[in-house]
Amino acid sequence: MLCDEPNEVEVHPGESIQKAVDDVSPGGTVVIFPGTYSGTIILAKTINIRSSCEDHRDVFIAATERDPAVVLKGLPEVSVDRPSRDEGVPHIGIKHVVFRYEGSESGPISSAGIRLEGRVDIDLARCEFRDLGKGIDVAAESEATVSHCKFVNCKAGISFEGMSRKRFAVKDSLFLGPEGERKKRGSGFEVDMAGPLNLVVQATTFSNLSGVASLGEIHGLDASFTECDMHDCSSGIDVGDEDGKGTLIVRNCRFTALEYHPIYSLYSSIRVHGSGKSFVSCLSPPVGFIPATIRKPLAASSRSSVSVPEDGLTLQEAIDVSLPGGVICLSKTVEESIVLDKPLLIRGAGTSSCIRGEVFVPCGADGVVLEDLTIDSKVWSYGESVVLRGIRFRILRVDIRGGGTVELRDCNVVGGTLFNHYSRMIMLQWGTLRAFACNLNGAHVVQWRPYEGGDTGPVAAFMDRSSAETCTQYGHSRDVLIHTDS
Repeated sequence: MLCDEPNEVEVHPGESIQKAVDDVSPGGTVVIFPGTYSGTIILAKTINIRSSCEDHRDVFIAATERDPAVVLKGLPEVSVDRPSRDEGVPHIGIKHVVFRYEGSESGPISSAGIRLEGRVDIDLARCEFRDLGKGIDVAAESEATVSHCKFVNCKAGISFEGMSRKRFAVKDSLFLGPEGERKKRGSGFEVDMAGPLNLVVQATTFSNLSGVASLGEIHGLDASFTECDMHDCSSGIDVGDEDGKGTLIVRNCRFTALEYHPIYSLYSSIRVHGSGKSFVSCLSPPVGFIPATIRKPLAASSRSSVSVPEDGLTLQEAIDVSLPGGVICLSKTVEESIVLDKPLLIRGAGTSSCIRGEVFVPCGADGVVLEDLTIDSKVWSYGESVVLRGIRFRILRVDIRGGGTVELRDCNVVGGTLFNHYSRMIMLQWGTLRAFACNLNGAHVVQWRPYEGGDTGPVAAFMDRSSAETCTQYGHSRDVLIHTDS
């Protein structure tokens, strides 16, 4: 039915939204009255779609297992270097609409509220996505603003795939796991082999999810989270970058009641910068994940010797300003996880020196040495040589991956009660352990099956005058090769 304005078309229950979209002029508006509408809607021109009732979310557009509720078809994709807001790219606005799965239970991962295909720009305001596999499925070059939207019980709130450039700004929104359930499920953002991604997230809450954001396998990441609240989730932000040139900025965020890591960074070249006050609280010692520190931008590496805390730096800041081959003297206990992304010697001062956090040695940092200090958490070696001398482990967790070698000399497990069976374990996924004159106090040397898509390769453990238990029940396809003189 045509209204007074020829550029506005109304849709009532029982009528076709697609017909109204086809009838309205480019740049016009489709006004949808309360009701439930089915059938995929194709949008391929500049258009605005909104509910007739801006105070209520009572316009429902249903998605099925195979068919999204809405498909946005834009221009053919071109080079990733194209400027934003190209002339002719459809600009689509959607406001006060609820997208949900048509069935009685939550939809499979294939179901989607909105799917972006072709070059398109979109503004979403005060929309809701419920019980879907993907709230928004971004499969093409796009630029989007998402504000005051709600994603409830979606396996992925916003999913990115495909190698084209994408720019997304999300603000004042909510990503929520299953309501009324203790089981955490779904993620806020998920990436599956995507091209350059610019993601800006502001004043947004993530709650009861298995993960806030999985930003791995991206060729060029530029992401920032500002004044966000990540609460009661299994884990926080996972960061990876196939090109190793990514950046994550965290400003004034709260990570509270997380079961595992607030931030995970696989590559040393991913810089996690922080400004303002970011609060982190985890429920238990992280198990099986690599935490990245929140770093402040500092001057380039310039020092061959640093003392912590005497020089007024945190341990991570001392690492960042040290030259490769430098020495860091640690004289007290520090409560932080660190990324050792260059060859350095961290020398403690006996029992007064302790790292109460995880130690991650990523690719490209061959030759790290730690000596005469206590480590309260886990040591990760990802394909490099690490020497641990005179280390006292309160919780012994050493993970060896990517073909790296970890050498333990005169190390001991001291005090404390086992937190669980993970608490005294040396995990060999691919690499070599060499232990000399160590008392590992019942630790298990384990060949751990790789995580999905993880690296695999030969493993070996050489034990010389060292005590440890051995087991292979966690093995995947290979045995641990144990050489021992004890």
